[in-house]
Amino acid sequence: MKNSPQNLQKNLHSSAETYSKISALSDTDLLEICHKFGQETLNARKRFLGTLPEVERRQLWRTEGFFSIFHFAAVLAGVSEEQVRTVINVDKKFINMPVLREQLVGGKISVNKLVRVASVATPENQDFWAEQVQNLSNRAIETLVRDEKVFQSELHVQNTLQEEFKSIKFKTETAKRLEKLAEKGLDLDALINELLDARDQKIAQEKAALSNVKAHSRYIPVRIKRIITAEHGSKCSVPTCASPSKTLHHTARYSITHSHDPHFLAPLCREHHEIAHHIDRNIDKIKKRATIS
Repeated sequence: MKNSPQNLQKNLHSSAETYSKISALSDTDLLEICHKFGQETLNARKRFLGTLPEVERRQLWRTEGFFSIFHFAAVLAGVSEEQVRTVINVDKKFINMPVLREQLVGGKISVNKLVRVASVATPENQDFWAEQVQNLSNRAIETLVRDEKVFQSELHVQNTLQEEFKSIKFKTETAKRLEKLAEKGLDLDALINELLDARDQKIAQEKAALSNVKAHSRYIPVRIKRIITAEHGSKCSVPTCASPSKTLHHTARYSITHSHDPHFLAPLCREHHEIAHHIDRNIDKIKKRATIS
């Protein structure tokens, strides 16, 4: 009988012919086995980490003859001291947040994700963060936490913008021209605002002209991309984000509108694009529930 990955997995650890069974597998089947065992190892590791806070509370490591909880974790599962400390500290932070604590103790979510939300999670918003860690990647979680911290402090946002503006330096020739205008008694603020207003008006007119352009495919025309770049530059359009934009997100679903209206296009970084699609999926779920009910 052919050694399929399914058959091999059942008797891999008990058979004396393990090597011959593995060597008979194709590259595809062998990789499948590796991926499967790897995933099982990761899942078992998360479950093991989730038990450590209770092991520490009961001091079970002491009754089993280990020197410490760190020695216990290292011998049984090869877990580092830093990982043990992280799990125990996160458990303490979630003491009044049973939803998030269940994800830690149950080994449902990696500690790396949970430690990221520990600084912003509260008993009031624990359900929200529990859903996010289930559906978003580590990088997206990190971005969402950063956004939350910024939104919680308007002063921080203002200070950040002020610091960014201070870092802007005019080219020598531009600086000279502005200096000459100032010497003539002209109001530089008024001149700059006039230029900015003219820029905003031009962008608004071009977006209006392009809003009715018929879309023939999902490919966004170059002239629409150019006006979005003129409006937002090369950065993500989320106000608190300074990451480079990686994609143009349709805030009005293309599958529904079949349109590339620039009023409904937003340049987003990779993480905010993931977050935006997660929000879209949640809205779809709500609509489906409403339809069924």
